[in-house]
Amino acid sequence: MPLDSNDPRRCVSARAGSTGFGTLHIGVIANEPFVLSCLCSESLPELRPHLIDMTEIPETASDFRRSLRQLRSRREKAADNPGSHGVEASTRCHDCMFTVDSEDCVQCTDCESCRQCIKCTHCVRCENCYASNHCIDSTRCADSSHLIACEQCVDCEFCVGCVGLVDAEFHILNESFTREEYFDRLDTLEDVLDLETP
Repeated sequence: MPLDSNDPRRCVSARAGSTGFGTLHIGVIANEPFVLSCLCSESLPELRPHLIDMTEIPETASDFRRSLRQLRSRREKAADNPGSHGVEASTRCHDCMFTVDSEDCVQCTDCESCRQCIKCTHCVRCENCYASNHCIDSTRCADSSHLIACEQCVDCEFCVGCVGLVDAEFHILNESFTREEYFDRLDTLEDVLDLETP
């Protein structure tokens, strides 16, 4: 359905056209849809493969979902790592440095085999973690460091096998220990579970 002449989105597109820009587009970054208006063909070239011309806004929910599926499909097929440096065997990693065998990470450094992590450093086999460092085999953790096999922990450090903790340190399987007790038990766990501390 074409945009009504009084629709502000049409006005934006018209003004954009008069200054040499393109039409209204919709895109996806980190699996979130967003509108990219007034993008010229030279702007953000790394996003161009993931854009769909939205001169006509979808008039039904099924049309919108179909367009979104197309964007996801294009995104999954992309293999570039825009803005990254020293990245190896990785796909769709944005602004990462020295990251290896990772996918869909953003602004990560020295990470290995990570998936969908953002602003993490020195993490290994982590998934959906944010602003964390020196973590191993952890999932959906944020603002944490030195975690091993943890899930959904926030503001935590030096934890092993913990789930759902907030602002905790020196925990094993959600049980609290002193610093000395923690590292004594960690030495044992490394041998039993064949763990490598970050």
